[in-house]
Amino acid sequence: MLVGRKFNWSHRPSGCTSRDKQIYYEVFHANKNHFVGSLHLPLIDAYQCLKLSDDFSRELGSSHSLGNLNVKQSKQCIELMRDNGHIRENHSDLTGGDCQKLLSEKCKLTFDIEGISDTFTALRPMAVAAVHGTSPATKTHAKKAFLVFHELYELFAAAAHLRSTINKWGDFSVEHQALVEKFFRLLHAKVNSNLIPKMKAGLSYMTWPCHYIAEHMSIDMRAWAQMTGGIPFGRSSNQVTEHMNKVIKRTLKQHTNSHVSGTNKRQSKFRQALCWIGATRLRRSEVTARKIRKSPPCPFCVRRNIVLGPSNMHSRRNSSKCNPIDRIERKSTNLGRALGESESDSGLDSGSDPEMPSESEADSE
Repeated sequence: MLVGRKFNWSHRPSGCTSRDKQIYYEVFHANKNHFVGSLHLPLIDAYQCLKLSDDFSRELGSSHSLGNLNVKQSKQCIELMRDNGHIRENHSDLTGGDCQKLLSEKCKLTFDIEGISDTFTALRPMAVAAVHGTSPATKTHAKKAFLVFHELYELFAAAAHLRSTINKWGDFSVEHQALVEKFFRLLHAKVNSNLIPKMKAGLSYMTWPCHYIAEHMSIDMRAWAQMTGGIPFGRSSNQVTEHMNKVIKRTLKQHTNSHVSGTNKRQSKFRQALCWIGATRLRRSEVTARKIRKSPPCPFCVRRNIVLGPSNMHSRRNSSKCNPIDRIERKSTNLGRALGESESDSGLDSGSDPEMPSESEADSE
């Protein structure tokens, strides 16, 4: 996107007959690339213009375990950080985990800056310079930069929570678009040489992922919510699919009998895995769950088209609930004699019962 005098949005206003452009771009990668392009790189340049790159590098090393990031620090600082690991070649080499660390780590300042006492740890060197700077000019520029970047971080974190969550149900495209527009308008209006001398214009950091999030992602979020009934947009990511593949493989190995049958569903490990994780993951909290029977219904009653409900559900022909025509009485079983008894002691001779009369005696009687 070229830097222009006026920032225009390509999506159509409400009530317009023209269709919106739907372009799907994987949400987790888009979020990471958006963070790197329009938030992390401007912050690096701001620290460089304030001559605080070494302070920023030391802060990342102590609070985020990211001392190996290339943030345009001095050679002396690089030599110091090499004791803790290799310095990354490019200053844009961030992973999704790195971005999550930078967004999740927060700190409490010992002083307030226009009412702000809690901020992101990555901004702490800038806040310290705003209060304890070496010169009045440094304090002024550091304070202005801190207020702008603190708001940018807050807006980015709020919008990222809506587009990347896998737990929050519903359509949040309107709220997301409002946060995104506020973020880019602030980036366009405030991040420039008026904020810090020699600072580049904010929209010069725009890349394709930033453009997609600014003007297309909210449309895709709305379409996804309408198509799926409100499933969280973060679940459309292939990162979630890859993670679920690992969970499914582990479940298939540890919680199923590993049998594969094309005719008997109860001998299918895939059906068992679906019952373990699929149903509990995809169903909503307001949907009632019904316990699945472990044994099949009585096949003889099913053949006679007898409806088996909660009152007469059974599985075998020897059940009292079975159809009288098909029912088979359960045979009584002998408990057997106590161990250690001999045949003479028990009075048994050739398997006959002494208390029971023989067939001849019974006939004579």
